[in-house]
Amino acid sequence: MFRHRQLQPICRVAAATHGILHSITTVSSIETESQLLNSYTVTPPIKPWPQKLTHKRLCSIITHQQNLDLALQIFHYAGNYHPNFHHSYDTYHSIIHKLSRLRAFDPIASLLNELRNSRIKCGENLFITLIRNYGIASRPKEAIKIFLRINDFGVKRSVRSLNTLLNALVQNKKYDSVYFMFKNSQKRFEIVPNVFTCNILLKALCKKDDVEGAVKVLDEMPGMGMVPNVVSYTTIMGGYVDRGDMVGAKGVFYQILDRGWLPDATTYTVLMDGFCKLGQFVDATKVMDEMEENGVEPNDVTYSVMIEALCKEKKSGEAVNMVRDMLDKKYIPSSALCCRVIDALCREGKVEEACELWKMLLLKNCTPDNAISSTLIHWLCKEGKVWEARKLFDEFDRGSIPSVLTYNTLIAGMCDSGELCEAGRLWDDMVERGCPPNSFTYNMLIKGFCKAGHAKEGVRVLEEMLDRGCSPNESTYSVLIEALCDSGCEADISNVLDIAASCKLEINYDSWRVLVEKFVTSHANRHSPVDSSPAPKLVLYSYWQSSCSWRVRFGLNLKGLSYEYRAVNLAKGEQFTSEFGKLNPLRYVPVLVDGDVVVSDSYAILLCLEEKYPQKPLLPADPRLRAINLQAASIVSSSIQPLHMLSLLKYVEEKMGPEEQQAWAHVHIEKGFLALEKLLKDCAGPYATGEGVYMADVFLAPQIALATKRFNVDMSKFPTLRMVYESCNALPEFQASLPDRQPDAMQ
Repeated sequence: MFRHRQLQPICRVAAATHGILHSITTVSSIETESQLLNSYTVTPPIKPWPQKLTHKRLCSIITHQQNLDLALQIFHYAGNYHPNFHHSYDTYHSIIHKLSRLRAFDPIASLLNELRNSRIKCGENLFITLIRNYGIASRPKEAIKIFLRINDFGVKRSVRSLNTLLNALVQNKKYDSVYFMFKNSQKRFEIVPNVFTCNILLKALCKKDDVEGAVKVLDEMPGMGMVPNVVSYTTIMGGYVDRGDMVGAKGVFYQILDRGWLPDATTYTVLMDGFCKLGQFVDATKVMDEMEENGVEPNDVTYSVMIEALCKEKKSGEAVNMVRDMLDKKYIPSSALCCRVIDALCREGKVEEACELWKMLLLKNCTPDNAISSTLIHWLCKEGKVWEARKLFDEFDRGSIPSVLTYNTLIAGMCDSGELCEAGRLWDDMVERGCPPNSFTYNMLIKGFCKAGHAKEGVRVLEEMLDRGCSPNESTYSVLIEALCDSGCEADISNVLDIAASCKLEINYDSWRVLVEKFVTSHANRHSPVDSSPAPKLVLYSYWQSSCSWRVRFGLNLKGLSYEYRAVNLAKGEQFTSEFGKLNPLRYVPVLVDGDVVVSDSYAILLCLEEKYPQKPLLPADPRLRAINLQAASIVSSSIQPLHMLSLLKYVEEKMGPEEQQAWAHVHIEKGFLALEKLLKDCAGPYATGEGVYMADVFLAPQIALATKRFNVDMSKFPTLRMVYESCNALPEFQASLPDRQPDAMQ
């Protein structure tokens, strides 16, 4: 957030200067105040300073001033030192609007006090601006305070300021406050709500998942002297869509038609979005066709909804065609949407077509940004086409300056391909252009050198990394020490320990643990006789499509534990054999046999593994993060996965039909994902609880994969969970655990 600590003193200095001059003139009988002021020269904050200053001219200067500190100085200089100039409502509005829009809220309180004391006649627009900007800045309490103070300035509150406040409260999920303000609008604030006010209340109730309450308000609107409009009904329809209740949504849509109204693009788009979220793409397409037949033009949101759905349906070619239509109609697709299409093309092996899309965007004067270019570079590198990626990078470089993300993506690709010299050249270019490397850049270089057998060079990069204040993670230390051991440089391991110990940067507990563990292990391996006794063999009874089995496979891989895979074909009923019943009377997979210990249930299996095999722990040492991991795992295993087991879904389908089966799964998955999103949003990055891969990731990654592939859940609503999945999906341990890579896959 913007914090301008310098700004407040400027106000005080200006006021103090005027106060001192006033006290001097009171004592002196020789000079008037104006004579004394004229005897001093105060340098204007900008040159040339206009000799004739009007309110309109000052507003223009403040509006166009890029430097916020300077804008405030200009405002105070004009009021205190420019001859015969006095501020107006417009000049106060101009500076307050600029400060609040850029979230520099600290000086605003004193400016408002000055304005109130000046008795300048004010308008409501200034307060509407402030309320709106407080809402955007996630400061709803301040927005309410400003609304309550409007009358102090001799301004009567109107429905415009009330509606602005209600929108700010909805934006910040203060739904109960919206209802309170609406309920008291006439009695306490003497404001008569209008149809826009009611529509905002409808939105708040639907966002709160109180669609029934919203319908009740809709029915009561005529009694309040208001006629509901298309927006009112579309808002209710959106509430049903968010629930996954397309029967209710279509019912509201037909009510709009029954009233003789023509649904607008937003109404059609909301209905299409509901079908897309449930994977009912054919129905969504029918709605779009009907929309165009009725002469309603799709807007940019309509296109975005359909393109997202096409990407999920793995119809990337059709998605590209729709992007082309979108561009032809002069709509500019968002960066996130372009990345989604490029990602979908590349996942289907159409990297060349993704490159063509990039060129098409250029031809249509829609310059791809760093995110789009980074996505395409990532996939080219993944395909082993690092030099094509480099060529693309150079083309992009001619149009704009690459970001750290773009550099890192290409450097990572070069390191993975063993092109360390080129990675070094990119590094030099990055530094020369004032784009400082971050922890990811250093980590990739260290791993690249280690992979190429140059572990000592990796140690040198580690030293520079720590000097620059960038933090290595436990993976960096693990890779570096293993590479030193493999290359016969065991003596350098203690040097790595010394470097880490002597650096000024605080190193997290898990990094220290891995570092010391690797040091002790390597030391023991050099000085202890080799134990040739065979380790006890782990046996995992698993089914390739079982998400519970998947998470155990992922956990075993992360711990580096080898195991024998024994398939139990659930489709053929092999879980009901007497032999398997002895292992697990509940007849579920997975079951792990470790010597004479037999454990069923994935949660119990992973906790037992954690206790017996503490290497590469699945629970962090930090008590808070440990608790979050256990809670996340519990939400997945007890609140999400059991509610969409195949046996339960088949029962729902038999009783309620196939559409309700999908809706059932969506409701319970999204309810759980919403809880997980809230739980993890403050501690995630890049994995569920930070830099390390732990229990939460082990449970989440398979569940997210299942939700997106089997149930078409839209993960754009859960950005934290999507980031966690993408990070896990890049891990070799996760890739090895994928269902289609198991011995019994497709059997």
